[in-house]
Amino acid sequence: MRDRDRQPAGVEADKKIRSGKNAVHVQKMQKSTTGRMTLFSESGILSVKTGGQQEIAQMEEQEKQRLLEIAGKYEDCVYIEVSSVHSGSTLVYHLGDAVGIVNPGVHIGMFQDSVLYMKYATEEDPCALDFRYFPRGFGNVMETYSWSDNIKQAVIKNQKGYSLIFNHEEIAPGETKVFTPVTHRQGLFSPDCYNGKSLFTVGEEDGEKED
Repeated sequence: MRDRDRQPAGVEADKKIRSGKNAVHVQKMQKSTTGRMTLFSESGILSVKTGGQQEIAQMEEQEKQRLLEIAGKYEDCVYIEVSSVHSGSTLVYHLGDAVGIVNPGVHIGMFQDSVLYMKYATEEDPCALDFRYFPRGFGNVMETYSWSDNIKQAVIKNQKGYSLIFNHEEIAPGETKVFTPVTHRQGLFSPDCYNGKSLFTVGEEDGEKED
């Protein structure tokens, strides 16, 4: 071996010491990692996830009850806290003794989009409704074109940071206004749902009455 390839004995000893320290460090890291894996075990993660889902469900239920309580103050009404015009906000109804929630549906049209709230009557739940509007302007104009006969009031609260126009009447931010069918201008006749019932269902019921 050439002299330049030789290393002093002290250097070799230092390498061995450092190698030993690295091994100890790796062992500590392994123990630490193992500890973390135990802390976040599958059961632990599942417990956290379940707790989070329960908390979300509880918050959603509280929000639902809050909205139903507000709608319950108005007879034969639909109540909407408007935060989004183009995609729609949750509708709460209080029609007769029936109360509930209808989520918006959005129809993308060739020339004009529309937001639809439709609920069909069933044997278990005979309450039905049909409430629709055109979103216009820059997300600040709502113009109804379908309003079923059983809805006597539309209670609209503006949750946006700027004025909202509902059926040609201005609602200031944070303000709540009550509208009656008088403000509604009947628009297009919709063949799929009229007064909360299918056009075909209405025809069948009329036929049954004639018999």
